[in-house]
Amino acid sequence: MKIQQIRPKDKGFYLIALDEGKDLVLHEEIVARHHLKEGQEIDPEELERCKNDALRRKARERAYYLLEYRDHSEGELYQKLRRHYPDPIAAEAVARCREYGLLDDTAYAKKLAEYYLLRKQFSFRRALMEMGKRGLDRELSRQCLEEVQVDPVQQLQAILSKRYQKQLRQGRAGRQKVFAALARLGFDYEDINTALSEYNWEENEDE
Repeated sequence: MKIQQIRPKDKGFYLIALDEGKDLVLHEEIVARHHLKEGQEIDPEELERCKNDALRRKARERAYYLLEYRDHSEGELYQKLRRHYPDPIAAEAVARCREYGLLDDTAYAKKLAEYYLLRKQFSFRRALMEMGKRGLDRELSRQCLEEVQVDPVQQLQAILSKRYQKQLRQGRAGRQKVFAALARLGFDYEDINTALSEYNWEENEDE
């Protein structure tokens, strides 16, 4: 197989025209690394290495783009990359990002733990589940959540004051609805009862 022509295509990329009519677009970095020249004979193995290098570069660029948008865990980034690239290439891109200091699961887990518990007012259980969705190790997530040391009863009281004042004025039926809603959020029954005990239900009973 012979390279018939190498000509600029887009910024930093070249179109490699092969004599069998199979054109290839490669970044200038890959063209230089493989010492590609017009009129050069290139065997299928070398051509495959060029294609793999192109995939590696695309996977790294995709990883950088995703990390620029927001932080990711190693697992989450890997799962996103493997949708478009072979597993070894996706793993290699993740390793490169980690090597460059662009990935840090521990720092990311601490950041998410504070965000979910303090800002979003999630229950411990729900925060743990959400962190799992982000590809974080369960034990690491649990440790980081425990370090936040939030009082679930205070969380519940804040949620009750902000979201459920109308229901709380509906007597026992309202209490039951609020209790069920808080339970669905992942809070423990005992903590919910403690938070709800601040309200005088007899005075708020429907007439």
